[in-house]
Amino acid sequence: MQDHRLIFFFLLIIVGSPNLYAASFTLNQAGNHEIGHTVEYWQENQLRKPLEEVSQKQDWKTHNSSDINLGFSQSPYWFKAVIDYQPDSLDQQIDLDWYIRITYPPLDYINVYLCDSETITKPAKQCQSAQLGDRIPFENRARFNPNFITPAVFSPGLNYLYIEVMTEGSYQLPISLIDKKSLDDYLAINDFFRGGYLTLMLSMMLYNFSVFFMTRSKTYLYYSAFILTFALFHMTYEGSGFQLLWPNFPAINTFAMPVAFAFNQIFTVLFVVNFLNLKNNVRINNYFNVLLGLAVLTLLLTPHIPYKVFIPIQNLLNIAITSSAFFLGLRYWHRKQSAARLFTLAWAVFITGMITANLRTLGVLPGNFFTQYGYQVGSFIEIILLSLAL
Repeated sequence: MQDHRLIFFFLLIIVGSPNLYAASFTLNQAGNHEIGHTVEYWQENQLRKPLEEVSQKQDWKTHNSSDINLGFSQSPYWFKAVIDYQPDSLDQQIDLDWYIRITYPPLDYINVYLCDSETITKPAKQCQSAQLGDRIPFENRARFNPNFITPAVFSPGLNYLYIEVMTEGSYQLPISLIDKKSLDDYLAINDFFRGGYLTLMLSMMLYNFSVFFMTRSKTYLYYSAFILTFALFHMTYEGSGFQLLWPNFPAINTFAMPVAFAFNQIFTVLFVVNFLNLKNNVRINNYFNVLLGLAVLTLLLTPHIPYKVFIPIQNLLNIAITSSAFFLGLRYWHRKQSAARLFTLAWAVFITGMITANLRTLGVLPGNFFTQYGYQVGSFIEIILLSLAL
């Protein structure tokens, strides 16, 4: 009987210890370390709870993917990671500067707390803390980059990372621990490719706009507007707009993405209708007029519908527009229309990247490199092919 009581006692200790059984990540060398597979999460109710109370919760859930994607939610999430810092030497402990990096710019508010084993049950003010998010002025960031980056000082042994996320968009948390040298290398490459992508998009827009002035063809005008609005949508999504255009006005982020998205959908429909000359087909033209009307309606309703309701609607509408354009291109390709072949190939590349990105935002597909960046690669290839088709 005493043996049973003893076993029960030890089980009680294990169950009652908030971090004893949590998976930990061993940090012992420099580099970029993805820790999403060790992160646990817990959802708040409508009443926010302090860190002291959250850290004692028992009902944390695990997430098997390295990129956390929980879709849309009515209430905030807390995320927890246990980092076992074991530097190889004292010199490494002193010389290495560590950062926490979250590579999903549309998150509204992020509260980061890093506590050592001695302060885990003490007030949050005794932990390292940082407030991030796209509703915070850009000048408050530790690094001049759309990603959320904050310094982290780890103590040898166990460290407890708690992150509270509140956002109207999708709850995604691609998170890693990275040392300063690796971070500097990453930011240099990231800035190069971001700048190169936007430069190429702007060049293609100006080229097609100049052709419009020479030919006075509305198709070139709509295509130039399509490229411009897509570039603006991309900048709002990946944070370059906030970084470069309105860094001191975070309130613009509440409507910049849906407005840019709606304009892009409008000019996408106008371009497709003019490029394929759909006005001669009453039934198909009416169908695209309905899509155009819905895109205009979403633009007008932007100030009146909550962001978390609005973005899924726009994603579904965008899937309808892009897939309709693709299947229509196949139809005209079958009819031996020469430009339709390039149009269809271009749209096939673009639709693959865009639909996977939309499904990732909706929480249907997991977050990974392809679902996060595929639409950028697809959009650029599409723009080149459509320019050739024109």
